[in-house]
Amino acid sequence: MQVAAHVGAEQAGVEEETKVKLCCTQRVGIIVLLSLVSIPLHEMGHYIVYKCANIPVHVTFQSVHPVMPISGLVAVLGLAGDPAFSLSAALACLLIATQRPGFFWITAAFTNATLRLFPCTMDLLHAIYGKMPFSDEGEIARGLTHSSFARFLVVLCFFAAAATLTVLAGRQYRFNSLTSTRP
Repeated sequence: MQVAAHVGAEQAGVEEETKVKLCCTQRVGIIVLLSLVSIPLHEMGHYIVYKCANIPVHVTFQSVHPVMPISGLVAVLGLAGDPAFSLSAALACLLIATQRPGFFWITAAFTNATLRLFPCTMDLLHAIYGKMPFSDEGEIARGLTHSSFARFLVVLCFFAAAATLTVLAGRQYRFNSLTSTRP
């Protein structure tokens, strides 16, 4: 009788371990999928602005560029459409995650917010050292001002928005439910 109970306990342990592995595999799949989707979603911001202004564009997976040179307000708005779209998507997913808790919506918010942290960090450094902009946020800052310090402050605003959304999304994760219950 004790042998049967021991075997049953081992099988339950194996089943639990399989569930945890499947859950991890599913979560990794969701992260990869959301990362791949967030890039063209980010680029859609450019696309929408340029199409609304009737400007023809060249579209690839990681970029949307006007076919002809543009300047002025449309150029700045076209650049701003990108980070604005990513941060808006992050905020929308975060709001959904607060109403419908779950790994998918939290990760969608987290992915869209963190997508802007590296480019903003690079643009902060480029502003400090007086280099050319690295990303859309840096180009927007350069379009608004020629002062390195002012460029730094403009990019810092984008960075702060992305970092805040990243932290808010990260706080939605329930890490204690992901840990093993075994000693």
